[in-house]
Amino acid sequence: MSILAQFAVNGIVAGSVYALIALGFALIFTASRVFHFAHGGVYTLAAFAGYTALVTFKLGLVAGFLAAIIVAAIIGVLINILLYEPMKAGGVSPFVAMISSFGVLIIITHLTAMVWGSNPVVLSRGGQTTVYRLGSIYTTDAQLLIMSGLEYTGQIPFHTIYLHGLVRDEHGHKMSKTKGNVIDPLIVMDDLGTDALRFTLLVGSTPGNDTNVG
Repeated sequence: MSILAQFAVNGIVAGSVYALIALGFALIFTASRVFHFAHGGVYTLAAFAGYTALVTFKLGLVAGFLAAIIVAAIIGVLINILLYEPMKAGGVSPFVAMISSFGVLIIITHLTAMVWGSNPVVLSRGGQTTVYRLGSIYTTDAQLLIMSGLEYTGQIPFHTIYLHGLVRDEHGHKMSKTKGNVIDPLIVMDDLGTDALRFTLLVGSTPGNDTNVG
């Protein structure tokens, strides 16, 4: 039953993403009468601008959001002034404008890759367990919070802790960039396919157990 509920939640989240994409197309088409396929590239560029403000310049979360909004607005206005408005004035058909939006998408995508690279970047998701080693003793930040909470407040800070397994290589060692034993998922997907990789991780990742991939 819990698996069915999890799949239902995942379906709702994925459907909501597609609904937002469709809503974006509808709003832009209503305002400009153009199928603006480049808006995905605009959002990507705005996201990298927010990432740069937040991570590189350490300006804070609010500044990151503002940077993303400002960059998206500026790029959108420039595309409309330099591309779509001249096309409308020249009587260009909507189909040509749609093809032009694909060209803008390609340009923005390549410019973004040139500036920030083609590798994905992620923000810290938070809530991840850090393991501390004290000689032969291993402890986690969750355990330290529990002990300090009991010591100083007399209360347990949280009642439920999710313990997840590790991804290990064929020798049973933890995959780590430092050790250099990680597997590039993009290479695996090129060789075996995306569905095969997803199925392997899904079947082999029983909650609480480690997963050997190699």
